[in-house]
Amino acid sequence: MNKPTAGARTPGRNPPSETTAGAQTPGRNPPSETTAGAQTPGRNPLSETTAGAQTLGRGLAVLSLIGDSPDGMRIAEIAEATGLNRSAIGRLLGALEASGYVVRRDGLATIGYRAARLAMHARSALIATAGPILEDLAAAANATAALSVGAGDEVECIQSVEPPGSLIHVAYRPGLRHPNHRGASGRAVMASLPGDAPNPELARIRKAGFAESRGELQPGACGVAAPVYGTPSGASLAVVGLDESVMSAATTGPLVEAAAVLTRLLAGNPSGQAR
Repeated sequence: MNKPTAGARTPGRNPPSETTAGAQTPGRNPPSETTAGAQTPGRNPLSETTAGAQTLGRGLAVLSLIGDSPDGMRIAEIAEATGLNRSAIGRLLGALEASGYVVRRDGLATIGYRAARLAMHARSALIATAGPILEDLAAAANATAALSVGAGDEVECIQSVEPPGSLIHVAYRPGLRHPNHRGASGRAVMASLPGDAPNPELARIRKAGFAESRGELQPGACGVAAPVYGTPSGASLAVVGLDESVMSAATTGPLVEAAAVLTRLLAGNPSGQAR
């Protein structure tokens, strides 16, 4: 009796079909797989990204306004300043409050603890970056060099370096505040900020690169200050001395260049060189 050979087909029988790995079974469609990054029908990721960026920009603009108002702001005031409707501002404030960037009390929105922490970090970074520049200025001019920032309607000195080896010089201590329309530092801080309203004096400072002051803050003291651009509240570098020698080109030239270097460093150019 003949025995079937191994692997041979028995007449009248069909062996079970075996599907090759990965092959499609007739009559069936494999589950569709979406390629990574493919667009889901009915959605426009570009428009969603644009809308998200617009909301973020509005939120930051509102936060900046509140930060410039020590007494806080009401929704109506924010609406007038931004041109946004009150319901949109209410939603933005709600999100900022939930994140700790804004505190609302008695109808007033003020800066929250998280925004204050960011401001402290930003100030520390500004001081650290400006330190070597101030030291060079003080040594070259043989006069006190100072860094000031805007604080509402005032300016505040946040760092100063006294000239090495000088017996008599002007003290310009960190923490000193004065109205921003007085003194070279104040006007240079104002000139460093963008503004829509024309101001001939600030335009002159921007064109010349520096502001001057004679006896406005201290009788007999003179100072020159250059705007530092790109900071949220405005900033300036100044050189303050006992006489008008600090107003010479030997001082104003290096001062303007130092402010330009600091501006580039703050903009993320590590070398401080023009791009």
